[in-house]
Amino acid sequence: MLTDPRSAPILNLLSLRRKTNDRDHVVQAYGYFTDLVNRSLEKEFQLIMPRKQKNFQPSGDFGGYSFFNYHLNADEKKQFNGWLEQQGEDWPLILGTFMASGYKLSVNFLAEDRIWLASSTCNDPELPNHKRVMTSRHPDWVVAAMINAFKHQVIFQGGAWPEQQKQDDWG
Repeated sequence: MLTDPRSAPILNLLSLRRKTNDRDHVVQAYGYFTDLVNRSLEKEFQLIMPRKQKNFQPSGDFGGYSFFNYHLNADEKKQFNGWLEQQGEDWPLILGTFMASGYKLSVNFLAEDRIWLASSTCNDPELPNHKRVMTSRHPDWVVAAMINAFKHQVIFQGGAWPEQQKQDDWG
């Protein structure tokens, strides 16, 4: 335990908080500083743990959006790898064209799986995939997004995504 309060500035400030004689200006500055720090910490806490929303939608309701899960089979994986080798350097143009055609592209990192998740959402009511979301996963975020573009442009020829869901190991 520290016996000399001058050896630890924090303890010294804490001891000033209790004595309010000729050091009021220091106590007021300390109070202002602690209030400032507490407000800052409260803002940080609200970013991490936001308050509960009053208009909370029940779990499973995604505003009418449905998720489409399509995994590439072994032949499609080979086809994708060849397509990526040919088109890979033009990924900004490919993804930009995909988004300009009416799709929103989001990429998120899933820390627990250490993998990137690319989600393509169609918000255009004129398109056949309206209110549908297609996802792809990959350790590289560009490749995850390119898998979505490949599925849409090559596998489904830029048209409607099928209703059935096919299962396999990745994609």
